[in-house]
Amino acid sequence: MSKDLLVKKLAQGIVIGDGAMGTQLYQHGAFLNTCFDELNLTRPDLIEQIHADYIKAGCDFIETNTFGANPVKLARFGLAEKCAAINTEAVHIARRAAEHSDVMVAGAVGPLGLDNPLPSAEQAEQSLAAFIFQCDALAAAKVDFFLLETFTDVAELLTAIEAAGRHPAIPIVAQLTCTEQFETPFGAPIDQAVAQIAACQGVVAAGLNCSIGPSDMLEALKRIVGVTDKPVAIQPNAGLPRRVEGRTLYMCTPEYMAEYAKRFFEHGARIIGGCCGTTPDHIRHIVRAVRPLDRAVSTKA
Repeated sequence: MSKDLLVKKLAQGIVIGDGAMGTQLYQHGAFLNTCFDELNLTRPDLIEQIHADYIKAGCDFIETNTFGANPVKLARFGLAEKCAAINTEAVHIARRAAEHSDVMVAGAVGPLGLDNPLPSAEQAEQSLAAFIFQCDALAAAKVDFFLLETFTDVAELLTAIEAAGRHPAIPIVAQLTCTEQFETPFGAPIDQAVAQIAACQGVVAAGLNCSIGPSDMLEALKRIVGVTDKPVAIQPNAGLPRRVEGRTLYMCTPEYMAEYAKRFFEHGARIIGGCCGTTPDHIRHIVRAVRPLDRAVSTKA
């Protein structure tokens, strides 16, 4: 696919993402202490089926199963040496799933999971190297764009943007997490934080994902939509998780998510998807709710 495909689609209207990967893997029997990223090598059939389910739901892009596929996180499972292979295979799996469609493949990159928001110079260098290694592997496997998501710290996200930016032909979507106080977990006001990342070269859209449900995400959207001229991305959880009879459940129904998706669109979001707890059924309802609104706006234009 053309590397400017995402930019073209955003210029035409709404872009709808997929939903959770980890939630689906858990529902298919994967243990929570499993390295989900390694399943690209050991259970490619399962990963491809989840991608296919989201494509059938009508999304415009699927994310590679690489959220934690950086050398730092993989080292905790003794898998650092498989980092390139895991990322490469993840893209190949997604491409196979999307082969007979125009669905884009986003290279998912998550944070390193470090506790210190102010690392030493040496740690900062190591962090950059880790992101470079993962982004290089995703780029070599030909993702359509990078999706840097669920970052809790602005500085770490800026480091990831620097790494992804080594591939200027590949657009970047950058997303932070948000608390119910409308700050990043490290205390930065989200309007200032999103403005900062949106201003980075190579970033074509910026926004928020994870941590909060649709209602709080709508309030967060209202605070950030005016801080940048670039498209805003919103991917909430399906509510907050609850433990019910030993299982982790997210309580927002597909219909509830769809109603909020319409509000996201009406308040200016142009990339809408789901994070933890969302399923293909959630995305299917979001597509049905938002597409008619998008077409109506396009027709008027």
